[in-house]
Amino acid sequence: AVAIYDVSGRLVRQFDPVEFGPGDHHMHWDRRTRTGQTAGAGMYFARVVASGKVVGTVKILVVR
Repeated sequence: AVAIYDVSGRLVRQFDPVEFGPGDHHMHWDRRTRTGQTAGAGMYFARVVASGKVVGTVKILVVR
């Protein structure tokens, strides 16, 4: 599963788990929150969890 958090650690959006094979993968976040609002400019973190373990965290900088 992939989840987007703000700098305070609050969950902004969570995506349903998807099965990926080995290798590099890309996804698009439309800046929508769990409530459908557009997330503002700032720093966010995307966390990837597989088999219950965090396998990666990526910084996302949203600018206007």
